[in-house]
Amino acid sequence: MTGDGLAAVDAGAEFLVPHLDRALLERMLESGLHTMPGVFTPSEVAVALDAGAAVVKLFPGDWDAVRAAAARYLGEAKAA
Repeated sequence: MTGDGLAAVDAGAEFLVPHLDRALLERMLESGLHTMPGVFTPSEVAVALDAGAAVVKLFPGDWDAVRAAAARYLGEAKAA
C-alpha cells in the first residue's frame, strides 16, 4: 500500500478509492478495508474484477459526463 493509503488507514479510513493499478489494488485488498478502484473503461472494470475487487467506482461519477463520453465514443466507433 502507498504512503497515502497507510495514512488513510491510520486516520481511520473505512474504505479506499485508489486509481486502477493491479499491484496497488491487490495490496489494498489485503488491508481488509473496503476498496473501490476508480475505473472508466470496460477493460479497466474487467481488470479490477479479475484482481478481486467486489465493486468499482466509475469515473466520471457524473451521469451527464458519462453520457457525453459514451456519445463521443460511439460516434468515433461508428466513424471508424
